[in-house]
This record gives sequence, structure tokens and C-alpha cells, in this order.
Amino acid sequence: MNLTDYLDAIDKKLLLALNGSECQFADYTMLYYTKTLTWVPLMIVLLFLLWKNNSWKQFLLIAVMIAVTVTICDQVASGICKPLFQRLRPSKDPDLVGLVQLVENYKAGGLYGFCSSHASNSFGVALFLILLVRNKVFTATLLVWAVIHSYTRIYLGVHYPGDVLCGTAIGLVAGYAVYRLYMYVCRRLYNSSQSAYFYPDRRYTGKEVYLVPAVFFATLSCIFIIAAIH
Repeated sequence: MNLTDYLDAIDKKLLLALNGSECQFADYTMLYYTKTLTWVPLMIVLLFLLWKNNSWKQFLLIAVMIAVTVTICDQVASGICKPLFQRLRPSKDPDLVGLVQLVENYKAGGLYGFCSSHASNSFGVALFLILLVRNKVFTATLLVWAVIHSYTRIYLGVHYPGDVLCGTAIGLVAGYAVYRLYMYVCRRLYNSSQSAYFYPDRRYTGKEVYLVPAVFFATLSCIFIIAAIH
């Protein structure tokens, strides 16, 4: 057995250990947690935090950088890796039929799953914002959100753990690289014009930072309630 086959075998064993459960509450928790629409309130609060602590010009620059981060993460994971490696999703793999648990027949788009764009996007945006805001509670909240969000893909049977780990790596590299780009642009704009609109080393100290964990846990509570009703 070569190294690739060995790693693939380990990945499948980990998948079967981490995928699904016999608990319907956990099934629906993961199903609702993974949906993008669920996190719209958190996205709104994050945008409010950025708007509140920056000039409108710097806010627009940050928004552009977030869009760049998502674009890089998505294009590397979905535009390059998936068609290049052509690794079937667990839910599409004929060798795993009857072994992978699919919650409510949940299906992700596309035939291939390496790497996970959910993981890359989640960790890319999370790291960019963590480096930007630099608040311990904020950092812990976004890390917990990104970790669980990535794990839902394994639980729902649409990604192997290896897909998620590689997607995470892509996201972390992209998030850090775009943050460095943002700092470079800020310093150039600030030094060239001495403009008060751009502060390279701004610190987020307002109480609105704590709206982020508050909305995260409120959303999580709503997910638990909906899952319990099911």
C-alpha cells in the first residue's frame, strides 16, 4: 500500500467515526448549523462592528478585502483543487454506499469534495477578522463557529476529514495573506496622504465587539430549539 492509499484509508476510517449519529437532535442541529442563511444575523452584526469602528472609506476597504478572501478561498478549493484531484464526496462514493449516514438526504453541490470550500471560506474570513479585531472573546467565538461549521460537513457526510483539514489550511493561508495585503494598503494610503480615514493599527475596544458572541450564542440557542422541536 502506497502513502496515498494509506492516508485515504485513514481518512475513510475517521469519516465513519465522525459522521452522523443515532441522535435526531444532533442531526438537525448540524443540518441547521451548516446552512448559510442561519448565520445572516451574525454577518449583520459583524458588518455593524466594522462600520462602527472605522471611517466609511476604511469600512469599504475592509469589505473589499473580505470579498477577496472569500474569492481566493472559493476559487482555490472549488475552482482548482476539486477539478484537479477529482476526489468523490463520501456521499457520492460507491464504496461507501450504506456506510455514510446522510441526514435528511442532505446533498452538497458538485460531485467532488477535495477541498472543502465551507472550511476554507469559514477559516479564511474568521482569521482575517480575528487579526483585524484582536479581541480574545471575539477570537474564541469565531474559532468555535468556524470549527463547528467545518465539522458539520463531515457529520453530514459530504466531506472527508482530509477535505476539511486541507480546506482549513487554504483558508488560514488566504486569511493571513489578505490581512497582510490590507495592512500594506492601509499604510500606503495613510503615509501618502496622512489621511485620518486609514489607520493601519486600529484596535476594536467598543462594547459592540461583545455583540458578536451574544448573537452567536443566541443563534446557537435557536438552532437547539428548532432541532429539539424536530
